[in-house]
Amino acid sequence: MPRQPLHHQLSKLVKHCSHIQPGWFTFWGGKALVEEVITDATHSISMTANRMQVIFLNTKNHLL
Repeated sequence: MPRQPLHHQLSKLVKHCSHIQPGWFTFWGGKALVEEVITDATHSISMTANRMQVIFLNTKNHLL
């Protein structure tokens, strides 16, 4: 089963919950992906090489 693109996964998660556990996500979209994600939720992002840490604020639910 093919994996969905990360930006699609994050978009779905942002729309359906108010919090994602802090963690590292491998991504291939670079700056375009970061800009897209930033418009979807209040959170902080840090990046190193090909990894991005996404921490969503306004915590209500926890999703593993």
